[in-house]
Amino acid sequence: MSSLPDHLQKLAHQLPLPEIASLSLLAKAELLRPYLQRLLLNALCKEIEPANQSPEALQLLCKRLRLANQAELDVWRQALRLELADIEAMAGFDTSLQLATEKIWGHEIPSRFLEQRSRYDQVVLSLLRFDDPDLAQELYFQVREGECSFGDLIDTYSANNPQLVRGQMGPVALHRLNPLLARVVERYGPGEITPPLDLDGMVHLIRVESVRKAQLDEAMRSQLLQELRFEWLEEQLQQLQARITAQQQFEEID
Repeated sequence: MSSLPDHLQKLAHQLPLPEIASLSLLAKAELLRPYLQRLLLNALCKEIEPANQSPEALQLLCKRLRLANQAELDVWRQALRLELADIEAMAGFDTSLQLATEKIWGHEIPSRFLEQRSRYDQVVLSLLRFDDPDLAQELYFQVREGECSFGDLIDTYSANNPQLVRGQMGPVALHRLNPLLARVVERYGPGEITPPLDLDGMVHLIRVESVRKAQLDEAMRSQLLQELRFEWLEEQLQQLQARITAQQQFEEID
């Protein structure tokens, strides 16, 4: 986070908060965290110039609020004493957040991708699960000796893995795998079968089917931007919650 502007790094300590009574009501309704999150994200949106909202954006806002049209939206706004600027900010929130995220973290994407690109490789695995370790060991040696193929084992034993289609998992990003499976991918190449491995209390035979190297395309760029924003948001939420706790303790002492 060191490359962020100072005011964004310290936002949790500077953000105006409502009275503790209002925060208590939010906490009782289990809405405190979403409320604090929206405060922080709204602050991010202010990092860019607000744009005039299109009729389509206002229509989508009506839909989210379950209002029939913009006339009902205006009645709703006045009833809650909201300004037109508030409505425009609500309507443009998603677009503003995307633009602000790009402005704040976009320059970090190439270096982050180079540092962590292997985490995003897409892998496909075949896994066969056995209750009997001796059977798994015997089948492993049969494959090694050419007495049968791994495909034969899939035909016979893939029913032991009902959550997988013919024993296959993926494509899935490497960093989302069980750590043991991730090590399998790092050690064994496509087409190689592992010796029997204990995974979650069951014995597995595993074959790496394919590994597709990550590319910095638009989808990957969007994912990395969201991850950077999420990391910042989690850090700020923790600081906000600590600030609220400290504020309440101070008031009790006072």
